[in-house]
Amino acid sequence: FKQAVMGVEAVDLTNQNIVVDSYDSNDPTKSTNGLYDVTKRQENGDIATDGDVIDAGNAHIYGDVATNSGTVIGAANITGIERDDFYQEPIPVGAPTWTSYNSTVTTVTNTTTLTANATPGASAARYQLSTVNLSSTKTLTLAGDPSGSPTYIEIYVTGDISFTGQSQIIIEPGVTAKIYVAGDVDIAGNGMWNKSDQPSDLQLFGIEPPEGESRHINLGGNGQIVASVYAPNHDVAINGGGTDGHVFGSVVGQTVTMTGVTNLHYDEKLATIGFINNYQIVSWYEDNR
Repeated sequence: FKQAVMGVEAVDLTNQNIVVDSYDSNDPTKSTNGLYDVTKRQENGDIATDGDVIDAGNAHIYGDVATNSGTVIGAANITGIERDDFYQEPIPVGAPTWTSYNSTVTTVTNTTTLTANATPGASAARYQLSTVNLSSTKTLTLAGDPSGSPTYIEIYVTGDISFTGQSQIIIEPGVTAKIYVAGDVDIAGNGMWNKSDQPSDLQLFGIEPPEGESRHINLGGNGQIVASVYAPNHDVAINGGGTDGHVFGSVVGQTVTMTGVTNLHYDEKLATIGFINNYQIVSWYEDNR
């Protein structure tokens, strides 16, 4: 999650005048109570692609824009630099190989609560589901400690995820959720309610499909989108961000398309989590002997 948006093949910000900027939820000088504050706006809302075209749609980009020997369309309002020497090999996501998980729930088609626990990593609460398909007013709640203390949950969905009608996924305060999906994702309805308003608390990973097959992730709905998405083999579409069009987090996809989005706020904290897919020199020493 090193950029606000990274598309392996293409990035299309179809809305005119979308604002892309950044903040740092870990730094009180760059956020307020860990939340985005326009008065503390940062200029690390970078957009990049391994392809040769970014359609910025006349966006106001507070950050850099980079392609691979390509061009940027609608790039009149970029505060950073425009590069054409970008390339970053995306690490594909493999299916989890858990030796154990909670098997009390195997599919979600009605209102369901899955409970996180207080231990991260291999000891997090783990669930393997064949599908998540909710409609009407049904909800999927990822619950933790009622006090809001940190808890962790990992979910592997071997099929598709779908929310329609007024259905919704709810992430309670303090819960850090990692969701791995092998199929398609279509979230509409009331969308996603990440109650902590921290993009790092809802991480969605798209698993690499079999060769020759395509996958997509469509995120939308009435709720504000606060999440980090890493799906380099999926076509990712962000369709709005609630009533005000604000999206908080980071998006990596094979292609990334945004419609109905007015503001994309990248949380710089996300650069420290997720998969390691790049190395950089942070220090060096010259020996002149």
